[in-house]
Amino acid sequence: MPPFFTASCRPILVRLIPMLHKVRLIAAIVLACAIFLPLSECSQGGTHSPPVSKSISQQLFPQTNADTTYQYAYRWLSFTWFGAVTALAFTWPLVLVLFVRRCIGSRWRWFFQVLELLLCAGTIYWLYILALRGFGATWLYGAYIGVFAAGIFTCAGVVWWFVGRQHAAEEEV
Repeated sequence: MPPFFTASCRPILVRLIPMLHKVRLIAAIVLACAIFLPLSECSQGGTHSPPVSKSISQQLFPQTNADTTYQYAYRWLSFTWFGAVTALAFTWPLVLVLFVRRCIGSRWRWFFQVLELLLCAGTIYWLYILALRGFGATWLYGAYIGVFAAGIFTCAGVVWWFVGRQHAAEEEV
């Protein structure tokens, strides 16, 4: 199999792997924090009360009122399957970065990399469900941050997949 990179790229590879790990860790932390951000808003319909000036905290973390319902992922956390899947969707990257990557050998590497891609797709789909997008709700910044963090985590993982393979192949030589 031809190498992906030439021998002159070795110093770059050595610096790229820790940088990818940091990017993945930051994306995992951002996704875990996104559980506390507003995912969507849905208008109640009917007559609306006149607009009132809101404080910065009310603008960043709006609360459900007579006119609008706001969805937050943390409200779904409970000891049910729905709550367990919600917790899994927001915390799996952090668990993967902190615990699993250090313990796996090359034998399980492919399994975890494919599992990572599937979990990312599942997280984005679960954000879609939690944000009630299918019911006409408007996504807020929490949903976008969650999707962006899951995508960055997975893209960095795919890059790590190829760079790590090449780095491991060079170390064997």
